[in-house]
Amino acid sequence: MGGGSGMKYDSTLKFFTDIMESMQIEVRIIEDPYEKVREIASGIREIAFQLIDYERYAYRFFSSCEDNTIYKVFDEFLFNYIILKLPETEKTSYLVIGPYTMNPWTENVILTRYSKNSPTSLGGEMNCKKHKRTLVL
Repeated sequence: MGGGSGMKYDSTLKFFTDIMESMQIEVRIIEDPYEKVREIASGIREIAFQLIDYERYAYRFFSSCEDNTIYKVFDEFLFNYIILKLPETEKTSYLVIGPYTMNPWTENVILTRYSKNSPTSLGGEMNCKKHKRTLVL
């Protein structure tokens, strides 16, 4: 699964990721230098933001993440992500759940979101809510 082997919570993490994947929610472990961050950039973002340096953006975000904190991140395309820094890993690693959406996708929603975030506007910012929690795995 990545994130370094031998973590004392490997079996719990695998159980959790299996549940998420059975619900068709993507789960990834991203490690520094964040080369796999493009995998979590869904197709619409790739089209709309072809010029964004995802690795640099990920570095900026992940380097500001605190221990024992769960982040709920949402972007301008109505995608949500849950991100947390995994403890006790060989390389600094983050569990990324998503993208998922809580809103129905209609043609109108897609066209409105794309026109607001077209390549000419290149916003690309994500909003984040921090949820401080002690993780016991």
